[in-house]
Amino acid sequence: MQISKAKTATIALVLLLTSVILMANAPIDSAQAQSSPVPGGVSIAIPAGVTPNYTLTTYAHLSYRPHLLGLGQPVLINIWCNPSSAGNKFLRFFQVTFTRPDGTTDVIGPLDSYASSSTFFDYTPDMLGEWTVKFDFPGNYFPAGRYSGGQIVTSGGTLYNDDVYYMPSSDGPFNFTVQEALVGSWPASPLPTDYWTWPVGVSNREWWQVLGGYPWTGPGGGPLWDELYPDTNIYSGMTNSYTLGYGFMPYTQAPESAHYVWQRINQISGIVGGMNYANSVSSSPNQAPDIIYAGRCYEDFVDTEGVYKWKCYDLRTQEVYWEHEAATIVSQGFFGMRTTALTPNFLEWPTNNGNPSLIRVGNGLLMKWDANTGALTTNVTIDPISSGYYYANGLCLSVQNLGGGEYRLINWTTSGSTSNFASRVESNISWPFSNIGFIDYEAGISGYTWSSSPQSVGLSVENGIMAADLYTGNLLYNFSTTGAGTGQVAYGIPSFSGFQTIADHGKFAVRYDDGYWRCWDLRTGAFLWKTVETSHPWGNFGTYNSASYGGMIISTQYDCIAAIDWDTGQYLWKFTAEAPFPYESPYTGPEGQASMPFHVHSQIADGKLYVSNGEHTATQPILRGWQLWCINVTTGEPIWHVSTGQQGLGDQSRVWQGAIADGYLVYEDANTGRTICYGKGISATTVTATDTTVPLGTPVLIRGTVLDMSPAQPGTPCVAPGDSMTTQMDYLHNNLPIAGIWGNMTIDGVPVGLTAVGDDGTYYDVGTATSDGYTGAFSFAWTPPKEGVYQITATFCGDASYGSSMAGTGVSVGPAPEEIVIPPQTEPVDNTNLIYGILVAVIIAIIIGLVAVFLVLRQH
Repeated sequence: MQISKAKTATIALVLLLTSVILMANAPIDSAQAQSSPVPGGVSIAIPAGVTPNYTLTTYAHLSYRPHLLGLGQPVLINIWCNPSSAGNKFLRFFQVTFTRPDGTTDVIGPLDSYASSSTFFDYTPDMLGEWTVKFDFPGNYFPAGRYSGGQIVTSGGTLYNDDVYYMPSSDGPFNFTVQEALVGSWPASPLPTDYWTWPVGVSNREWWQVLGGYPWTGPGGGPLWDELYPDTNIYSGMTNSYTLGYGFMPYTQAPESAHYVWQRINQISGIVGGMNYANSVSSSPNQAPDIIYAGRCYEDFVDTEGVYKWKCYDLRTQEVYWEHEAATIVSQGFFGMRTTALTPNFLEWPTNNGNPSLIRVGNGLLMKWDANTGALTTNVTIDPISSGYYYANGLCLSVQNLGGGEYRLINWTTSGSTSNFASRVESNISWPFSNIGFIDYEAGISGYTWSSSPQSVGLSVENGIMAADLYTGNLLYNFSTTGAGTGQVAYGIPSFSGFQTIADHGKFAVRYDDGYWRCWDLRTGAFLWKTVETSHPWGNFGTYNSASYGGMIISTQYDCIAAIDWDTGQYLWKFTAEAPFPYESPYTGPEGQASMPFHVHSQIADGKLYVSNGEHTATQPILRGWQLWCINVTTGEPIWHVSTGQQGLGDQSRVWQGAIADGYLVYEDANTGRTICYGKGISATTVTATDTTVPLGTPVLIRGTVLDMSPAQPGTPCVAPGDSMTTQMDYLHNNLPIAGIWGNMTIDGVPVGLTAVGDDGTYYDVGTATSDGYTGAFSFAWTPPKEGVYQITATFCGDASYGSSMAGTGVSVGPAPEEIVIPPQTEPVDNTNLIYGILVAVIIAIIIGLVAVFLVLRQH
């Protein structure tokens, strides 16, 4: 027997649509939650000696389905009472009794009904045969008083001057049958693998697990999360702070090909007059979406007249739905004065049916916009704080500076439109740090690093770590990590930055400037492990990125990308972007090979790590051969790469320059000033055959093309994924030779399946042709087996780069030509002997005649 809330397959979706209380220890079963005691005067029986002002007759109702089900399948129970309770009063102590075929019973309850006087749950019978189910409401007595949330309160709430008694009632028992065979249900929709478009209808319910949008604001959790993302923090989707997030986007597909879907030029960049000019996010907005929701991108930009705006456009086509002018604020940043557009960077999902809101928390404001129109709906101050870390849907954490070294950690909600910040506060506690620290939300602890920088020295000479409990604010420990001993750091070797500091799995890991990661137990401060240096000397150079996924720390470095086991500190894999030519880079990898650096931010989605090459404050000329890489995050094996890169100007290397959703990556290429969308595009297949009837036995030449119809390169050949796609995209868009830089000397086409159906319905598998990678054309010779008309179909099934497409044509086969009969030739007669005989006879006759003449003459 199993009990759970209905539609348990959508647990993670419910988590998405429901505000989450900070650090909830564990999910609570719905039946248990409803039966938990609620303080107040509600009871079953009327107290002795009390006559209620009102006594109400109730009518219990029980719905159950199906009436016939298979063993192991659930029955959905809905129960309710009429009349319903008044607002802030909850009917309680509902009870449902199941009676098995052998007479034993299973009682579910007591259950409470919150406000609606109803509740529901799934029940899975455990025995074959005839069952019964019955609903009993035992009655409820409500004394007079103030009620709030189902209980009597001393102040506030709703005042009821009269007491009331709801009389008992019941419904049932009703019969249902459990059989051996399962009862059919709506077949599950497989996750999409071909090209698809928004909107996604409700029939494809299972698709929710790949339609999370960007950025995700979970948390996740539950059996499906553990299956999809084992050993991964359920708060991994929190990405609004690149120093606090784990760099992972759940519930989405991600591109498996370097295929361009579309591209646009943002500003002048690339080589101009011998100097390389680059786009810099310090002076202009990040030219990639801040939010992707339901196939729509929301992005701020500066128009040709220097006006800051934001727009909504289609993810696959770039069709602009609307654009608005954006409010701006000018502030002092690390790289000088910076203009910031006050535009949204998160999606707040509704807690009930309704549209989500685009939101922004920062600059002392909470702002909300309608996702459909971009209209501003909420603009309120959040004094006494200025910003917050949006760690879950509708929830933020902020640190308030009280002065005098005193701080408070405030947990507050963004839900609603109230301008009273105090009413938004869920909880607040004293806090030992001046900022939020590095939080492991699952463990409920924040870690913090500190350093001592004497003015006489001018740099950090001593380091330390400390941690605090998120529930209580209590300081758990505070000690120096500088000095002798296991795991200690030498004087003058600080941690590189907060970008390579992570709290996860109950541990606190920090990478120091000597090239080593060190890890401590987050709750106790006990030292756990220290890595080795990945390589010398470039392995000790710090960068501005790290991520946590699948029990691994993913560290981007100057020598490689390294995956470190959270439990042991051992390297699980290393990926080196080897330079195409040894003199093209001053950097070397773990094996001493010339390699490209990874001083950039990264993103993990769909089991893949996306990261590009880049260095801090790139020098002129810019290194050649920088790539955008897609890497299998589990094994470290490359999946695809294509020419692009970040130049390290401004703060580009400190932020993720892209957005991933619905199988697409929209990425800003700083080297060329372009924004590029990578992912699956549209293909078009054509096919033709002979236009005239051919005699039986004559081969038919089937010809056609398979072309890429994506906006970035419409009408060009579809090519195979992998090296062929890299070469094709670099050739079409990056002015690189079609022979390829990375050793791929040919471009392969795609397979085309050919089938035929005769006019008698007979199906023929004609064969598979491969299109030419340079023209997109294919051809195939086929000899039809008999007379008739054949429908020929050419099908490209699609792949990681393109959606499928097909085309048809026809072939008519007539009778074979009549056989030409040639009469047999008479054997010629050999008259040689006859002629010889005649000649001999003639000669003899002549001789005889001559002899006769001679004799006659002689007689005379």
